[in-house]
Amino acid sequence: MRRNENEALLYETLYALSKKDENKAFLMYNMVALKADITRTLPEIMSQLIEVTGFDSYLISETYYRIRNSFSSYRFDFSIISETDPLWPKALINSDVHFLYLVGNKDLLSTNKVALRGLRVPSDDGKNNAVNAVHELLNAGATLVTTLDVGLDHFSASYALSNGVPTILVLSSPLHVAVPESGKELMVKIANSNGLLVTQFAPSAKTEKWYAVLRNRLLSSIADHFVLIEEKDGGPLFAQAESFIEQKGKVIVYESFISNPIYTYAQRLSQNPKITQLKRKGDLKRAILPPKKREKKKKDEDQLELFDL
Repeated sequence: MRRNENEALLYETLYALSKKDENKAFLMYNMVALKADITRTLPEIMSQLIEVTGFDSYLISETYYRIRNSFSSYRFDFSIISETDPLWPKALINSDVHFLYLVGNKDLLSTNKVALRGLRVPSDDGKNNAVNAVHELLNAGATLVTTLDVGLDHFSASYALSNGVPTILVLSSPLHVAVPESGKELMVKIANSNGLLVTQFAPSAKTEKWYAVLRNRLLSSIADHFVLIEEKDGGPLFAQAESFIEQKGKVIVYESFISNPIYTYAQRLSQNPKITQLKRKGDLKRAILPPKKREKKKKDEDQLELFDL
């Protein structure tokens, strides 16, 4: 039994019994935790569960074993973390997300994480900026955070994979499902190449289109920096960028994007004082590295130049 699995199974059972009412499920979860050791299997704490929920043992057992079977169906290694785990994103503390399901190198959650998002049909300029961004992440020792969405997200993840940049893919589905299906091969390659797949959706969850909204919120909670490569006027990434500013204080954009007259929303966004514009090569690296690390890297580079002399 993997760490946190019994707790996750308990929560998902309560979530199903409460007809997908997250607040009710988590309230019952906490009430059960006060009366029983929730690290034990659900059948071992059945009496306390009946007392708290009012459901009969048959319904609880039927629901539990159905959900447990979906967890057991995975033929690959995966991890479950909760708010008590040191790798839990700080932005998710006291949120509606209670468990994360992971495949791959979970230590990437403790690195400097930079989200790159962009159009589903990217321009040549957008692709060029994504390529430059990936190279700067490599030079800064940072981790890419993105999604499987077609277009710039998929392009950035593929390019990062081929250039050795560690990548976190945030999914809008359980770990065994690729959305879109065309991203399955990339998803598997990243998981097997020291990357990480992250989702808030348990193995028992049914994939729904609107989960992309929840995925975007999760991505913002995981990332330390957010780079909006390009987006059409009125596109959902503007809302995500504004939400990221409220949550973490800064969004990064390329000057070529906001200076393009066809993107009026981008020009409006650029008026926000919390927008950092990238104008020259190296600007992204400087924007994502803490001042002390920037100073150390500059000293190291100066020493190398002296040595070359």
